[in-house]
Amino acid sequence: MQLALWFVVCVSATVLLTRRPVVVVLMAVTLWCLVPGVAGHQLTGQTSGVLALQPAVVLVLVATGVRVLYAPRSLRDVVRARPEWTVLLAMVAAVSLVTGYLNGLGHASITTGVNQVLGPVLLFFLIGAAVLEQPAHVELIRRWLIGLASLEAVIALAQKLTGSTLLYASDYDGQVFRRTSPDRWMGTFDHPLVLSLFLCLAIFWLTGLRRTWLAMTLMVLFAGGILMSQSRVGTGVAVAGTLYFVLRARVPLDRRVAVLVVVVAAAAVAVRLGVVDSLLARVQDDTGSSTARKLALEYFAQHFDDYRWFGHGLNASFDVSGGAGLGTSFESAFLMYTIDLGFVVAVLYFGVMLWTVVRAAGRSYLPGIAGGAAVAVVVPQTFSALSGVTAAPALVWTACALAGFCTLGRPRSSAGAGRPHPVSARRQHPGSAPRSRGQVPAPQGSPVPRRPSVPQHAPGSHRAPVSARR
Repeated sequence: MQLALWFVVCVSATVLLTRRPVVVVLMAVTLWCLVPGVAGHQLTGQTSGVLALQPAVVLVLVATGVRVLYAPRSLRDVVRARPEWTVLLAMVAAVSLVTGYLNGLGHASITTGVNQVLGPVLLFFLIGAAVLEQPAHVELIRRWLIGLASLEAVIALAQKLTGSTLLYASDYDGQVFRRTSPDRWMGTFDHPLVLSLFLCLAIFWLTGLRRTWLAMTLMVLFAGGILMSQSRVGTGVAVAGTLYFVLRARVPLDRRVAVLVVVVAAAAVAVRLGVVDSLLARVQDDTGSSTARKLALEYFAQHFDDYRWFGHGLNASFDVSGGAGLGTSFESAFLMYTIDLGFVVAVLYFGVMLWTVVRAAGRSYLPGIAGGAAVAVVVPQTFSALSGVTAAPALVWTACALAGFCTLGRPRSSAGAGRPHPVSARRQHPGSAPRSRGQVPAPQGSPVPRRPSVPQHAPGSHRAPVSARR
């Protein structure tokens, strides 16, 4: 009954917002961030089984169906713009839905495929449709994500100060990381490393901001949130993101240097106050994490032929690592998807992600978009990011969508940002007359009106005016 009610809410929202598809995209991303997978049942009423879909996934499925019925042209435009991505991701989604079932994992494996692969991939194309309809939506989505990241960082800092999860306490109590690492905080995500991934993406997205004081404040806030997650990789990426901002931001050099100085000063204060003691302890003693990763990689190399063509189903890698006595997961999204779906399908899946980064590199009119997509591809290779019911797959495909589709259109407001507009920068034709003061310039792209020529007549000849000849 509760799932049916949520379905009706999603249908009503998407139908009412048919002409505002980007709002539905923002709603879906917000649900993924603010409602963790372990707490999704509070909206859907389903904790397990075939109908245990994430609330955001239900919204995305409904939104896709509504777009097919009411605005099919927008989806056709996405398919025509990126037909190769459509074919490859459709193949991956189909394999993810059936592989687990064919390997005896039951009907629930289909739900797993919808939550982990199909839902995030459909979000990828919904973002593409919104961007193709209005290229300025890239900037809107980026700012909305930065706002969500700010909220998550504030929640993580509040969790640290209060020593409590604040939200979804009963749902988080059963999580393994809450028992093994109670001093690591995650905002409203399912794991601290997912929070770290989101904040790392947001740091790169800050490069597009022109208000230096705002970028400076948010960068310190995001770095603080990453410290609360105690992510070693996230801390390194945050440092790289700060340097990326200094090199690529479209603000004067002195302001960029000021941002760097403030971030370094904030880091020094954090070290002085002992905020990073837990992180430094994890760096000095990783509790066997590096050894476990090495053993997992060796096991994978020895059994690679078992997963060359076919996998065992989504999340089967956890059972494989447990049966091999590794004591940990394979700690790499690519390795885990190779075991789950097969090497060929994993190459297609992550190949499309990498493809979006390559297309955006040097072509995106918004700085930080390509860098954020690169982070979305690289960071998940350091932990089991894309396995399980988390927001990580949606965040990764959101970053890739911004990078992959922002090169197809450029809003007029940003056409002149960083480089002269090709029309306005066009030089005046050598034979054209100079424009006098007060003369209204011709619209860009339209032909310059010329003064009609007066016919020259022979001396002594007389011609009546045009009005007299009528």
